[in-house]
Amino acid sequence: MKKPLVATIATAFLASLLFLAIAGSGLGFLFIFLPCIPFFLLGFAFSPRLILQAGLISSLLISILTGNLIASILFFMAFAIPCWFSSRLLSWHYDIKLGDNQPILRLWYPVGLVILDLAVYACAVLAIATAFYATQEINLPQLLAADIKEQINLMQKQYDMAIDIVPQSLSFMLCGFFAWLWVIAVWAHAWIANYALNKQKITNRPSLAIHPFPIPNWLLTLMSICALASLIGGESMRFLGKSSLIILLLPYFFQGAALLNLSTQKWVNQRFFLFFVYFSIATLFWPAFILSGIGLFNHIKILNKHLSSGGNSPIS
Repeated sequence: MKKPLVATIATAFLASLLFLAIAGSGLGFLFIFLPCIPFFLLGFAFSPRLILQAGLISSLLISILTGNLIASILFFMAFAIPCWFSSRLLSWHYDIKLGDNQPILRLWYPVGLVILDLAVYACAVLAIATAFYATQEINLPQLLAADIKEQINLMQKQYDMAIDIVPQSLSFMLCGFFAWLWVIAVWAHAWIANYALNKQKITNRPSLAIHPFPIPNWLLTLMSICALASLIGGESMRFLGKSSLIILLLPYFFQGAALLNLSTQKWVNQRFFLFFVYFSIATLFWPAFILSGIGLFNHIKILNKHLSSGGNSPIS
């Protein structure tokens, strides 16, 4: 009983100190997610529910040390809650007994569906923020556009260069881009924590690699609603629709990447080809939408096959 309690308190202090140190030193966007590692270590090694307890303690410590209640709430929403439900789902498994003398087959919850859940959660948080700012004097797209315009003016002065970009058109793209980075960072830190625990033979899940996974059909409906809102809604609604549409393409990106890895498995130069693809995505970003298109096309193809067969064929 004492061991989980000590681990929870230690995790809370470590996560809050990491967050404050990184935020105070301005190390960058990706480093700010390092508190996810102690949260995932706690969830995988002991119990996912302990992450919520550690997250509450961390948020309280951040609020006391900084006097900023909003920062502590954002910390809890951006770190504790996603780490809690991600570790909870990633720890879920189903055992199938194949026969009396056969080994038990263990099926783990698909990592791709966790990515999907994180993307939907990001859309929900964005919807709450958009609705809140819609009641203020300056709505969220205007606020982001003003910040982007300020950064553009600063770059023009520093580098003496002309930047012809419309801040309003860039705000929803940046919002979607940062949501992608947030989801990928959470998954990457979960992978690091699981890998470290596997080395110590503490966790049972062998890997957090992403394989082709079943995408629910309601995601297509949700994307259609977002696309419609981006065309006919007001300024805040159009911003939310466009940003959410970009965010919801993320599960299809991982599906496309998993299908690409699977289809090139027998290639002699597979590693070089995949390195070129992912390096292009990391440096240019727009090639990620090609992989998203592959995943989306695969989903629509499976859905059409299901509908053409009268709904009798299984949907994978």
